Amino acid sequence: MRVRAKVKPKARQNAVSDLGDNFFEISVKALPVRGEANRQVIRLLAKHFSVSQDQIKIVAGGSGRMKLFDIDI
Repeated sequence: MRVRAKVKPKARQNAVSDLGDNFFEISVKALPVRGEANRQVIRLLAKHFSVSQDQIKIVAGGSGRMKLFDIDI
């Protein structure tokens, strides 16, 4: 499954909002330093979809706010 996400780092709380059509808005408390925000986004998506973190890969947007993920369900 391909999922698009707009990531908001340095947020007050961690949250995943489903905006429809496989598009999500994800807020994370982590700073975008050394990949910490990306790791936290993967943790949140894994919990949201009830899959292992190993089943989620960043396909595009590793250093930007708009990201594309592949999720093996």
